[in-house]
Amino acid sequence: MAFNFLGTMTSDELQGLRSFLSIEIENTNEHINTLITEIANLETTRAELQTADSAMGGNALTEMKENEIAREKHMYDDINPAILMARIKEPFIDNIKYKRERIEYKIKKITDTIEQKYKERDLRVIAQTETFELLNTLNSLFTNSNIKSLYRTQQDKINAEKLFDKDRV
Repeated sequence: MAFNFLGTMTSDELQGLRSFLSIEIENTNEHINTLITEIANLETTRAELQTADSAMGGNALTEMKENEIAREKHMYDDINPAILMARIKEPFIDNIKYKRERIEYKIKKITDTIEQKYKERDLRVIAQTETFELLNTLNSLFTNSNIKSLYRTQQDKINAEKLFDKDRV
């Protein structure tokens, strides 16, 4: 339904606009509730993946944060123990590395998706608030106490009434 906001509106068109805005508020509210549910599900999935990651000896979120902030590393003389551990892990390392990297990738993707859903939810809440304010402004504009201020002059009001009467005939 297209509305000509610069022209005049019949009462049916005004009622249609009010109905449209009310429906948009309702639809936006339903979409916000869906986003909240999706965020909760994604956070549950991320927690499960973090549990699996920690069971494999990793901590993906801590590692992600450490990668974002460069930290000073101290050098230790651990060459011999490192060589020994490399020999012990050699038969298993490829499989473990693949699984850990895959889990870390999934955790990062889910974290990114959660952030996007939060942003989308915030935008929807803002849109819903603005639409609600527009509807309230529209309703307050067309009250009997404001009817005199809708026309700049008495002649504008008479011309509008004539035009309205001509359209009804």
